[in-house]
Amino acid sequence: MKRVSLAIIFLAIALPSLAAENALTIDEAVDIAIENNFSVKHAEQAKSRLEGVVKEVKSSIYPQVDLSAGYLKTRDESVLDFNPTADIDSIDQYHVKATATQLIYSFGKVSGAIDAAKGERERSDEEIASARRQVTLAVHDAFYGYLYAIEARGLAAATLEQRKRHLEVAKKRFKAGVTNRLEVLRSEVDAANAEVPLISADNAVLEARAKLNNLLALDQNAPTLPVGSLEYVETKIPPLENVIERALDKRPEMKALLLARDVSEKALSIARADNLPTIAAFGEYGFTADEASNLDGDREVWVAGVTFTMPIFNGGSSSGLVMQQEATLTDVEVSLLELKDAIAFEARTSRDALQEAEAIYKASAVVIEQANEALKLAETGFREGVATTLDVTDAELSLTLAKTNRASALRNHMSARAHLLSTMGEL
Repeated sequence: MKRVSLAIIFLAIALPSLAAENALTIDEAVDIAIENNFSVKHAEQAKSRLEGVVKEVKSSIYPQVDLSAGYLKTRDESVLDFNPTADIDSIDQYHVKATATQLIYSFGKVSGAIDAAKGERERSDEEIASARRQVTLAVHDAFYGYLYAIEARGLAAATLEQRKRHLEVAKKRFKAGVTNRLEVLRSEVDAANAEVPLISADNAVLEARAKLNNLLALDQNAPTLPVGSLEYVETKIPPLENVIERALDKRPEMKALLLARDVSEKALSIARADNLPTIAAFGEYGFTADEASNLDGDREVWVAGVTFTMPIFNGGSSSGLVMQQEATLTDVEVSLLELKDAIAFEARTSRDALQEAEAIYKASAVVIEQANEALKLAETGFREGVATTLDVTDAELSLTLAKTNRASALRNHMSARAHLLSTMGEL
């Protein structure tokens, strides 16, 4: 923690564009990304649309009431065929009426449609969860990558400072006559060479920041700084079978497809009921008169009844609809098998990646100990005049490489752990 914190402080001083920091923990970064991510927003809007679909479909079980008013003017001259001299007047008719219909029974068509709409709405919740899972994993990767870039930059800066100190020592030794000009030249070259990795490290930090900002839907140059450090977390890696079982049980993509299968089964039932009858009640109540002023209770008209509608022939549309829904259900079943295979493969690769990352990290600790010991021996020999600056430089380079590899191993371990948790739907 101290190592990365110092690197962040040094980075904020070295790069003015980061000084006005917007420090975020990984949890805060995930929250911002989920709130701003376009895929999540699309999924949330899809749910809102399905809420409307559920409301629309449910309206079929409630009475449908309409109010209408009209005026009709008629003139029938057919009477002239019998009486050519007849005086024919036009007839005016005004009416106001309310019409109501109520579905009584549809043999499961309406109730099935409501269940299917609710199933789609539930599936949209899992689609939202899936989008959030993907965003969360991407933020973890970017966050750890940013922490690594900062640490790598700190190591590059420390190496440059070391080379500059060695150059000053070499100059003093040359001035004192205890070494030759070649040692000074070597130190100057080493110091100059150390500036190149620092330039690359600076650029890597900016790229890592831009990547995280992009996931947070912020300006790519926003002064975002990660709060935290690259830390090893001891993780008990579960057996592969357990990883697969947990993934199949918790992954929102799996839940979404299972709900899609339920919806397809309901849609197939609805299609098979398409040629079954529908029973509904209807009624009308209103007033009719030859003048608008006479529309009152003395001229009421009402009608009430029950209808039984039975499809006899529809040109094969019902059987065609059944064929479509059967194909849709089969396709969902295939997608389920495909997803199960994909999850099983993902479980294996993410588990193997974590095992590899853990082994590499533990091995890197031994390398650092050896590199530290080699540097101490080289520096002691240099002070005693039995080692050259080249020996010290080589030892420093080995130590820097070991520290960089260790930081990379830490980043990879943290990322691999996040991937395994995400695979199991537990991140």
